[in-house]
Amino acid sequence: DRFWCRSDTAATVNYVDKEISDACLGGDALDIVNTGLKVFTKVTERGEVFYRPSEESLGFFDDFFTKRRLDIPITDFSNLIKNAEQHVAFDTLSPDLHKTLEGMAIGPAVVRVQTHEQIRMNIWVGKGSILPRVSKAMRGEVEDALNRCSEN
Repeated sequence: DRFWCRSDTAATVNYVDKEISDACLGGDALDIVNTGLKVFTKVTERGEVFYRPSEESLGFFDDFFTKRRLDIPITDFSNLIKNAEQHVAFDTLSPDLHKTLEGMAIGPAVVRVQTHEQIRMNIWVGKGSILPRVSKAMRGEVEDALNRCSEN
């Protein structure tokens, strides 16, 4: 009811408030190209289709996105941010996180700092490694937030 795509083959899924969708669908033909919060982006990896949460939606769906969300130690999160442009091997992370990742299927996930859950980012869980999926702009914001946490 609240998730919309422009077409059946669209690569983006948006969340649209009921009032906005009612206005768009209930009146004269409106020329609206796009509206709402981009929540998922379609990703095809080796012929398999996944829907990765967008950076814009992080935190918005925390109560619904639970099976692929990990609360991790700040040291592991910092390691991922420092190596955000490359794959990070499972064995370079804490033993508990390593074990959890070994049991996860390949695909998108969200990591949050255990003691500061508002600090989060997308990752791609692969075979034996993680690829942080964070833009340069978001990386700067996350690094600043981590520094503030370390100061407290």
